[in-house]
Amino acid sequence: MMCVAVTVFIPGCSAPPHVDREAETVDTDTTPDTSRAKANAVPDEEVSGRRNDRPVLLEPSQWRGKRFVMVEKVRMFRKFGYLLYTSPQLDSATSAPNPAVALKNHRLKYDVFAGGVVTVTAVEEQDDGEYLATFQTDTMGLTVYGKTRNGIIEGIHAEEDLVAARDRWLGQTVFSRRRLIDTYDSAASRFATTPVSITEPLEVVAVRWGMTPLPPKPIWLVVQRADGSRGIIPVNYSWTNVPPQKRTDGLPWSMDILEEDPRSYGWEDEIWEAIDETKLLTGMTTKQVRLSWGEPANTHSRIDERGRRVRELTYPGDILFFVNDSLANVRKRHDTPTH
Repeated sequence: MMCVAVTVFIPGCSAPPHVDREAETVDTDTTPDTSRAKANAVPDEEVSGRRNDRPVLLEPSQWRGKRFVMVEKVRMFRKFGYLLYTSPQLDSATSAPNPAVALKNHRLKYDVFAGGVVTVTAVEEQDDGEYLATFQTDTMGLTVYGKTRNGIIEGIHAEEDLVAARDRWLGQTVFSRRRLIDTYDSAASRFATTPVSITEPLEVVAVRWGMTPLPPKPIWLVVQRADGSRGIIPVNYSWTNVPPQKRTDGLPWSMDILEEDPRSYGWEDEIWEAIDETKLLTGMTTKQVRLSWGEPANTHSRIDERGRRVRELTYPGDILFFVNDSLANVRKRHDTPTH
């Protein structure tokens, strides 16, 4: 068996020349050496979440009868109110708004409705492919209106998502796949981040609505570290009212948290160190790489003439090549690979 030297790759950098030559001359065995990477090959599947989960998505045409919460806003955006209006003409209405509940452009006032709930009573598709939704507020019983832009209405989120998120995560232990937890200074209305290891257990001590528009994910998992300090991990529970370009084929929270202890994979410490530093090592599996660099933009698999499974993972600036689920080579995207 030919051993492939352990080499460190960092995003956006080409692999050293000797790695190219090694990758192109592996022919003495169909399985590259992964002893340093401790492959313990795990199927290339979702790297977080429980099996049999399916991402939830309610398109606007399915919103009738659903309840949405008007989530809090960071201070600088409160003066703009919510994108819900007291007139079906929205901000084009010519009638005078009720100053007790609406701004001059008929938008609902933030200080009156923050945290309130609206129920969808009707949805009509418009000529431009967007939807006009009619809502009733839980306080005052007002009839209000909102039109989707790019298939969503900003500032509101499905009430059932928070209920499901609390049932799933409150009191549980999660791991930050982003290797960060956020903190929020309400007095200064400012966010900050704290780095954590992907293997550090974090206890979920509260699950609450976050703030819009930053960070953009509406549910906050309040997590506590072993030293008692706390932070937040923003997540989506479903793809409902999430911009299409932000959705993936995976679970909505899969890029933010892991629900199982990653140490159960049995990988060596050097693998976790590389993952925490977003580096790659020759011989890493696709699962290990996805934890280090995140999800690729594209994947492609084939069986080569030697009967080996060859997989390509495409990231911004780089294409990663795997042979039998072992990282063999990294090339710049403008390079033409040879096999």
